[in-house]
Amino acid sequence: MIAMALPPIRSRILQYLSVVGSADVSQIQDALKPEYGTERQFTRKSLDNHLMNLKENGLLKESGFDVIDGQLETSYTIENEGRKLVAKYMKRFSPTSFWNR
Repeated sequence: MIAMALPPIRSRILQYLSVVGSADVSQIQDALKPEYGTERQFTRKSLDNHLMNLKENGLLKESGFDVIDGQLETSYTIENEGRKLVAKYMKRFSPTSFWNR
């Protein structure tokens, strides 16, 4: 049996946000954990870096802030350019059922 390769995590983040609308890093990490949780670099710090990069490239925007357990949480939504990338490159990777809220 050949295992299907995972898409790049940044692409999966965009796809996730295109499905759920808005999420903070903790929600994104929880949603992607079943797929990426065994990877060594699947850390909060790494996800923060991915989100900042996606934001700086105009693919995401900050949509809100909240303080949870004394920590500032930023929520993100996908921009139109991010949606275009998802539509173009993520066709063969269907959203997973555990993303449904």
